[in-house]
Amino acid sequence: MTGTLSWHRSGPASAPAVLWIHGFLGCGSDWRAMIAALPDYQHLTVDLPGHGDSPALSSDRPAIELVCAQILATVEAAGLRGAPLSVVGYSLGARVAMALLGHLSQHLKQAILISGHPGLDEPD
Repeated sequence: MTGTLSWHRSGPASAPAVLWIHGFLGCGSDWRAMIAALPDYQHLTVDLPGHGDSPALSSDRPAIELVCAQILATVEAAGLRGAPLSVVGYSLGARVAMALLGHLSQHLKQAILISGHPGLDEPD
């Protein structure tokens, strides 16, 4: 599955954009309070695979590159491809954001990573 995820976009279309990536067992709406506190930005929230309204990946073990491809497709579907973009990720969302940063480097404005870890050293 390389399609888009369940997502929601809000805020003024001409405003700076923020991509919000939730943590494990969360969903995009977890960011409601933060979004309400930042009315002068446009916001894109996603539900990661198997969370919220996004279907699970068919694999038992999600590949981070597949998740990144889905987020990039979602950014494109939301009309934000190429726009200056800030990324905020919490926990699992921070780990996904770390993997995503290289794909967004040309239009990444900043990244805020909360309680994230790049992953385990052991391949198993």
